[in-house]
Amino acid sequence: MNVLVTGASGHIGGAIARLLRDRGHAVRAAVRAPECAPEGCEPVVLDLARAEPDRCADIIRGCDAVVHAAAWMGDTNDTEASLRVNIMGTFRLLEASTGMVQAFILISGLNFLKKPLDGLVSEDYPVEEPADPYALGKLAAESLALQHMRRAQTGRVVMLRPSSPVGPGLRRRRFFSICCEAAAAGEPIRLHGRGTRLQDYVDARDIARAALAALERPDAAGIYHIGAGIGLSNLDLARRCVEALNSDSPIVFSGCPDPEEGPSWTLDIRRAARELGYAPAYSLDDAIRDYAAWRNLSRTSDSGASR
Repeated sequence: MNVLVTGASGHIGGAIARLLRDRGHAVRAAVRAPECAPEGCEPVVLDLARAEPDRCADIIRGCDAVVHAAAWMGDTNDTEASLRVNIMGTFRLLEASTGMVQAFILISGLNFLKKPLDGLVSEDYPVEEPADPYALGKLAAESLALQHMRRAQTGRVVMLRPSSPVGPGLRRRRFFSICCEAAAAGEPIRLHGRGTRLQDYVDARDIARAALAALERPDAAGIYHIGAGIGLSNLDLARRCVEALNSDSPIVFSGCPDPEEGPSWTLDIRRAARELGYAPAYSLDDAIRDYAAWRNLSRTSDSGASR
Protein backbone atom coordinates (compact mmCIF):
# COMPACT_ATOMS: atom_id res chain seq x y z
CA MET A 1 0.00 0.00 0.00
CA ASN A 2 1.21 3.53 -0.80
CA VAL A 3 0.57 5.75 2.25
CA LEU A 4 1.02 9.48 2.81
CA VAL A 5 1.96 10.22 6.44
CA THR A 6 1.81 13.87 7.48
CA GLY A 7 3.83 15.03 10.47
CA ALA A 8 6.30 12.24 9.72
CA SER A 9 9.12 14.02 11.56
CA GLY A 10 7.11 14.16 14.80
CA HIS A 11 6.73 11.80 17.73
CA ILE A 12 3.58 9.97 16.62
CA GLY A 13 3.87 10.57 12.86
CA GLY A 14 7.47 9.37 12.89
CA ALA A 15 6.54 6.18 14.74
CA ILE A 16 3.76 5.53 12.21
CA ALA A 17 5.97 6.18 9.18
CA ARG A 18 8.70 3.87 10.47
CA LEU A 19 6.31 1.05 11.31
CA LEU A 20 4.54 1.23 7.94
CA ARG A 21 7.93 1.23 6.20
CA ASP A 22 9.08 -1.77 8.23
CA ARG A 23 5.87 -3.65 7.38
CA GLY A 24 6.50 -3.24 3.65
CA HIS A 25 4.30 -0.27 2.83
CA ALA A 26 5.63 2.53 0.60
CA VAL A 27 5.60 5.65 2.77
CA ARG A 28 5.46 9.20 1.44
CA ALA A 29 6.58 11.31 4.40
CA ALA A 30 5.15 14.83 4.44
CA VAL A 31 7.50 17.12 6.37
CA ARG A 32 8.47 20.78 6.36
CA ALA A 33 12.16 19.95 5.83
CA PRO A 34 13.06 16.92 3.65
CA GLU A 35 16.09 15.99 5.75
CA CYS A 36 13.71 15.32 8.68
CA ALA A 37 11.88 12.48 6.92
CA PRO A 38 12.46 9.01 8.39
CA GLU A 39 15.04 6.94 6.55
CA GLY A 40 13.56 4.74 3.84
CA CYS A 41 10.56 7.01 3.25
CA GLU A 42 9.95 9.29 0.28
CA PRO A 43 10.14 12.87 1.58
CA VAL A 44 7.68 15.48 0.32
CA VAL A 45 7.63 19.06 1.56
CA LEU A 46 4.31 20.24 2.96
CA ASP A 47 3.59 23.30 5.08
CA LEU A 48 -0.02 22.92 6.17
CA ALA A 49 -0.19 26.53 7.30
CA ARG A 50 0.10 27.55 3.64
CA ALA A 51 -1.14 24.46 1.85
CA GLU A 52 -3.13 25.12 -1.32
CA PRO A 53 -5.62 22.61 -2.74
CA ASP A 54 -3.43 21.81 -5.76
CA ARG A 55 -0.43 21.07 -3.54
CA CYS A 56 -2.43 18.72 -1.33
CA ALA A 57 -3.77 16.93 -4.41
CA ASP A 58 -0.25 16.58 -5.82
CA ILE A 59 1.19 14.90 -2.73
CA ILE A 60 -1.83 12.58 -2.30
CA ARG A 61 -1.91 11.50 -5.93
CA GLY A 62 -0.82 7.88 -6.27
CA CYS A 63 -1.45 7.07 -2.59
CA ASP A 64 -3.91 4.47 -1.36
CA ALA A 65 -4.32 6.03 2.09
CA VAL A 66 -3.51 9.09 4.19
CA VAL A 67 -2.46 9.09 7.84
CA HIS A 68 -2.79 12.68 9.05
CA ALA A 69 -0.64 13.10 12.17
CA ALA A 70 0.59 16.66 11.59
CA ALA A 71 -0.69 19.33 13.97
CA TRP A 72 0.18 22.74 15.34
CA MET A 73 0.85 21.86 18.95
CA GLY A 74 0.38 25.25 20.56
CA ASP A 75 4.03 25.81 21.46
CA THR A 76 3.52 29.48 20.67
CA ASN A 77 0.53 31.79 21.01
CA ASP A 78 0.03 32.03 17.25
CA THR A 79 -3.67 31.24 17.24
CA GLU A 80 -4.05 32.00 13.54
CA ALA A 81 -1.33 29.51 12.58
CA SER A 82 -2.88 26.90 14.87
CA LEU A 83 -6.27 27.25 13.19
CA ARG A 84 -4.77 27.27 9.69
CA VAL A 85 -2.87 24.04 10.28
CA ASN A 86 -5.26 22.06 12.46
CA ILE A 87 -8.53 23.07 10.77
CA MET A 88 -7.87 24.34 7.24
CA GLY A 89 -4.94 21.98 6.72
CA THR A 90 -7.15 19.02 7.63
CA PHE A 91 -9.93 20.34 5.41
CA ARG A 92 -7.55 20.66 2.44
CA LEU A 93 -6.29 17.11 2.88
CA LEU A 94 -9.79 15.67 3.25
CA GLU A 95 -10.98 17.47 0.14
CA ALA A 96 -7.94 16.38 -1.86
CA SER A 97 -8.36 12.76 -0.75
CA THR A 98 -11.95 12.47 -2.00
CA GLY A 99 -12.13 9.78 -4.65
CA MET A 100 -8.37 9.24 -4.47
CA VAL A 101 -7.69 7.12 -1.38
CA GLN A 102 -9.23 4.10 0.30
CA ALA A 103 -8.74 5.36 3.85
CA PHE A 104 -8.06 8.60 5.71
CA ILE A 105 -6.69 8.13 9.24
CA LEU A 106 -6.82 11.21 11.49
CA ILE A 107 -4.71 11.30 14.64
CA SER A 108 -6.88 13.25 17.04
CA GLY A 109 -6.77 13.58 20.84
CA LEU A 110 -8.71 13.67 24.10
CA ASN A 111 -8.15 17.31 25.07
CA PHE A 112 -11.69 18.44 24.20
CA LEU A 113 -13.47 15.85 26.38
CA LYS A 114 -15.51 17.19 29.28
CA LYS A 115 -13.39 17.73 32.39
CA PRO A 116 -12.83 16.44 34.92
CA LEU A 117 -12.72 13.01 33.33
CA ASP A 118 -14.77 10.63 35.40
CA GLY A 119 -15.51 6.92 35.23
CA LEU A 120 -15.18 4.96 31.99
CA VAL A 121 -14.18 7.28 29.14
CA SER A 122 -15.53 5.74 25.94
CA GLU A 123 -15.87 7.16 22.43
CA ASP A 124 -19.30 8.66 23.23
CA TYR A 125 -18.00 10.55 26.29
CA PRO A 126 -19.29 14.16 26.20
CA VAL A 127 -17.15 16.98 24.85
CA GLU A 128 -16.94 20.54 26.16
CA GLU A 129 -16.15 23.96 24.76
CA PRO A 130 -12.45 23.78 23.81
CA ALA A 131 -10.20 25.59 26.27
CA ASP A 132 -7.51 26.60 23.74
CA PRO A 133 -6.90 26.82 19.97
CA TYR A 134 -5.25 23.39 19.87
CA ALA A 135 -8.27 21.66 21.42
CA LEU A 136 -10.56 23.68 19.13
CA GLY A 137 -8.55 22.59 16.11
CA LYS A 138 -8.66 18.90 17.05
CA LEU A 139 -12.42 18.96 17.69
CA ALA A 140 -13.04 20.83 14.44
CA ALA A 141 -10.81 18.39 12.54
CA GLU A 142 -12.90 15.49 13.85
CA SER A 143 -16.10 17.27 12.81
CA LEU A 144 -14.71 17.84 9.33
CA ALA A 145 -13.67 14.20 9.08
CA LEU A 146 -17.10 12.97 10.19
CA GLN A 147 -18.78 15.29 7.70
CA HIS A 148 -16.46 14.00 4.99
CA MET A 149 -17.28 10.40 5.93
CA ARG A 150 -21.02 11.07 5.60
CA ARG A 151 -20.87 12.71 2.20
CA ALA A 152 -17.90 11.05 0.48
CA GLN A 153 -18.80 8.39 -2.05
CA THR A 154 -15.52 6.54 -1.70
CA GLY A 155 -13.02 5.80 1.04
CA ARG A 156 -13.46 5.62 4.80
CA VAL A 157 -12.37 7.80 7.70
CA VAL A 158 -10.86 6.61 10.98
CA MET A 159 -10.17 8.90 13.94
CA LEU A 160 -7.69 7.64 16.52
CA ARG A 161 -7.74 9.44 19.88
CA PRO A 162 -4.47 8.68 21.69
CA SER A 163 -4.19 9.38 25.39
CA SER A 164 -0.81 10.68 26.68
CA PRO A 165 1.87 9.61 24.16
CA VAL A 166 5.26 8.64 25.59
CA GLY A 167 8.35 6.67 24.62
CA PRO A 168 11.31 7.40 22.35
CA GLY A 169 10.90 10.38 20.05
CA LEU A 170 9.03 12.52 22.61
CA ARG A 171 10.49 16.02 22.28
CA ARG A 172 7.85 18.05 24.08
CA ARG A 173 8.28 18.71 27.78
CA ARG A 174 5.73 16.62 29.63
CA PHE A 175 5.52 15.19 33.14
CA PHE A 176 6.74 11.87 31.73
CA SER A 177 9.92 13.43 30.31
CA ILE A 178 10.48 15.50 33.45
CA CYS A 179 10.30 12.35 35.61
CA CYS A 180 12.63 10.40 33.33
CA GLU A 181 15.19 13.20 33.22
CA ALA A 182 15.17 13.67 36.99
CA ALA A 183 15.40 9.94 37.69
CA ALA A 184 18.26 9.45 35.23
CA ALA A 185 20.17 12.32 36.85
CA GLY A 186 19.43 11.19 40.41
CA GLU A 187 17.64 14.46 41.10
CA PRO A 188 14.46 14.91 43.18
CA ILE A 189 11.15 14.31 41.43
CA ARG A 190 8.71 16.97 42.62
CA LEU A 191 4.98 16.36 42.76
CA HIS A 192 2.15 18.83 43.29
CA GLY A 193 -0.87 18.05 45.42
CA ARG A 194 -0.97 14.45 46.60
CA GLY A 195 0.43 13.12 43.35
CA THR A 196 -2.90 11.47 42.53
CA ARG A 197 -3.61 13.06 39.14
CA LEU A 198 -4.33 10.23 36.71
CA GLN A 199 -3.09 9.89 33.15
CA ASP A 200 -3.22 7.06 30.63
CA TYR A 201 0.25 6.68 29.14
CA VAL A 202 0.56 5.03 25.73
CA ASP A 203 3.76 4.43 23.80
CA ALA A 204 3.78 6.17 20.41
CA ARG A 205 4.79 2.85 18.90
CA ASP A 206 1.47 1.39 20.07
CA ILE A 207 -0.36 4.31 18.47
CA ALA A 208 1.49 3.42 15.27
CA ARG A 209 0.31 -0.19 15.62
CA ALA A 210 -3.28 1.05 15.92
CA ALA A 211 -2.86 3.18 12.79
CA LEU A 212 -1.48 0.17 10.90
CA ALA A 213 -4.45 -1.95 11.99
CA ALA A 214 -6.87 0.80 10.95
CA LEU A 215 -5.28 0.87 7.50
CA GLU A 216 -5.24 -2.88 7.01
CA ARG A 217 -8.76 -3.61 8.33
CA PRO A 218 -11.19 -2.57 5.58
CA ASP A 219 -14.19 -2.37 7.93
CA ALA A 220 -12.55 0.03 10.41
CA ALA A 221 -14.26 3.44 10.51
CA GLY A 222 -15.17 6.12 13.04
CA ILE A 223 -13.60 6.97 16.41
CA TYR A 224 -11.30 4.76 18.47
CA HIS A 225 -9.67 5.50 21.83
CA ILE A 226 -6.05 4.36 21.89
CA GLY A 227 -4.26 4.03 25.22
CA ALA A 228 -3.15 1.59 27.85
CA GLY A 229 -6.60 1.34 29.41
CA ILE A 230 -5.00 1.98 32.81
CA GLY A 231 -4.99 5.22 34.78
CA LEU A 232 -1.64 5.87 36.44
CA SER A 233 -1.08 8.52 39.10
CA ASN A 234 1.79 10.99 38.97
CA LEU A 235 3.17 9.40 42.13
CA ASP A 236 3.10 5.93 40.55
CA LEU A 237 4.78 7.25 37.39
CA ALA A 238 7.55 8.79 39.48
CA ARG A 239 8.07 5.49 41.29
CA ARG A 240 8.15 3.56 38.01
CA CYS A 241 10.78 5.93 36.57
CA VAL A 242 12.95 5.51 39.65
CA GLU A 243 12.67 1.73 39.48
CA ALA A 244 13.06 1.33 35.71
CA LEU A 245 16.16 3.56 35.59
CA ASN A 246 17.76 2.10 38.75
CA SER A 247 17.68 5.56 40.28
CA ASP A 248 18.02 6.79 43.85
CA SER A 249 16.03 9.96 43.16
CA PRO A 250 13.88 11.03 46.10
CA ILE A 251 10.21 11.78 45.44
CA VAL A 252 9.18 14.97 47.18
CA PHE A 253 5.98 17.00 47.42
CA SER A 254 6.07 20.68 46.56
CA GLY A 255 3.25 21.72 48.86
CA CYS A 256 1.50 23.38 45.90
CA PRO A 257 -1.99 22.18 44.93
CA ASP A 258 -2.60 20.29 41.70
CA PRO A 259 -5.81 21.66 40.16
CA GLU A 260 -6.13 18.59 37.91
CA GLU A 261 -6.46 16.09 40.75
CA GLY A 262 -9.97 14.73 40.74
CA PRO A 263 -12.20 11.75 40.09
CA SER A 264 -10.91 8.36 39.04
CA TRP A 265 -11.22 7.57 35.35
CA THR A 266 -10.24 4.85 32.89
CA LEU A 267 -9.87 5.14 29.14
CA ASP A 268 -12.14 2.63 27.43
CA ILE A 269 -10.16 0.91 24.66
CA ARG A 270 -12.58 -1.97 24.12
CA ARG A 271 -13.81 -0.77 20.73
CA ALA A 272 -10.24 -0.60 19.44
CA ALA A 273 -9.60 -4.08 20.86
CA ARG A 274 -12.74 -5.48 19.27
CA GLU A 275 -12.56 -3.86 15.83
CA LEU A 276 -8.82 -3.25 15.35
CA GLY A 277 -7.42 -6.12 17.39
CA TYR A 278 -5.59 -3.45 19.38
CA ALA A 279 -3.79 -4.18 22.64
CA PRO A 280 -0.70 -2.36 23.97
CA ALA A 281 2.52 -4.20 23.18
CA TYR A 282 4.90 -1.78 24.92
CA SER A 283 4.83 -1.51 28.69
CA LEU A 284 5.38 1.72 30.59
CA ASP A 285 8.77 0.40 31.67
CA ASP A 286 9.65 -0.15 27.99
CA ALA A 287 8.66 3.45 27.26
CA ILE A 288 10.72 4.79 30.19
CA ARG A 289 13.88 2.84 29.38
CA ASP A 290 13.67 3.39 25.63
CA TYR A 291 13.02 7.10 26.07
CA ALA A 292 16.04 7.39 28.39
CA ALA A 293 18.20 5.48 25.91
CA TRP A 294 16.99 7.64 23.00
CA ARG A 295 17.86 10.77 25.00
CA ASN A 296 21.15 9.24 26.27
CA LEU A 297 19.95 10.06 29.77
CA SER A 298 21.55 7.07 31.43
CA ARG A 299 24.43 4.81 30.53
CA THR A 300 22.57 1.88 32.09
CA SER A 301 19.39 2.46 30.06
CA ASP A 302 18.71 -0.25 27.53
CA SER A 303 15.94 -1.21 25.16
CA GLY A 304 13.59 -3.68 26.75
CA ALA A 305 10.70 -3.26 24.34
CA SER A 306 8.46 -6.26 23.81
CA ARG A 307 7.08 -6.77 20.37
